[in-house]
Amino acid sequence: ISLDDLTLEEIGIPIVLENDVNLMALGEKTKGIAKNINNFVFVGERTGIGAGIIINRKLFKGANNAAGEVGYLFIDPKYAPKSIRDYGCLEKLASYKVIVEKARKKMGKNIKVIEIFKMASEGDSAALNIVQETLKYLAYGISNISCVLDPELVIIGGGISILPLRFLEEMKVNIRKIIPFVPKMEFSKLGEDGVLIGAAIMVLEPLKKKGLILINK
Repeated sequence: ISLDDLTLEEIGIPIVLENDVNLMALGEKTKGIAKNINNFVFVGERTGIGAGIIINRKLFKGANNAAGEVGYLFIDPKYAPKSIRDYGCLEKLASYKVIVEKARKKMGKNIKVIEIFKMASEGDSAALNIVQETLKYLAYGISNISCVLDPELVIIGGGISILPLRFLEEMKVNIRKIIPFVPKMEFSKLGEDGVLIGAAIMVLEPLKKKGLILINK
């Protein structure tokens, strides 16, 4: 089903639909730390885990628009899907939902994921344990991505990007245990603005190609 076509038919105005992680990748390409990078991957950890893949400065979506659905990456046999409704091995290990649930069990209360990241940054032992375990699994996922795409840069975004850089170094250590080539990695600095910038670019670039507007870079 094409929601673009259905919406056009309903309201008579063409629209563009895209997922948030792909938009963040476009935002990084245009206004973020990947402005001068041709090939990179943006890994976004939110309620789920996804990746926006940029190859030769263009968003790569794959044959079925499923490129970047890294939440399905197989990480641990214990979390193998038992049915079609049970997909998402990496998401079972490292998504926000999992982090919050682990914190509830360890700390006996509901804590927002951003607060867990802040507590880990400040050295809280329970929060630190949860975040380090999460980053270990995320590092496994990035290792798999790197083996296939060998990107110039991996950008990690979402709330996790507020963590101090020492956590990024821990991820590199975990990746180095699995593969001999550790990609250059950075935390995103755009925050939620990356989605807005990417959305604007998706609308404006086709108009620019038609000569209808000029984009001031």
